[in-house]
Amino acid sequence: LLTDVVMPGLGGREVREAVSAHHPEAAVLFMSGYAEGPHPGVGADGSAPAGFLAKPFTVRRLAAEVARMLDSRATGGSGPAAEAPAGAAGPLH
Repeated sequence: LLTDVVMPGLGGREVREAVSAHHPEAAVLFMSGYAEGPHPGVGADGSAPAGFLAKPFTVRRLAAEVARMLDSRATGGSGPAAEAPAGAAGPLH
């Protein structure tokens, strides 16, 4: 699941809870364009129960984070976030 943290009417935390009720195995990746934190679903120390991407991000960065989350779930561990090469694709907003 890829969801924005702040949306009109329904925030990312609520989307995560609704999806998790039916699919508790679903990996969740939050994104946000807000520079100031903490974001809903992200702890004051920056920790998150799910992945998090700050906007803008590149397509490669998104792909790397999705791959990292899926690899982590497949191996049952949590590795470091994969970094996209500098200058990779344009940012997404």
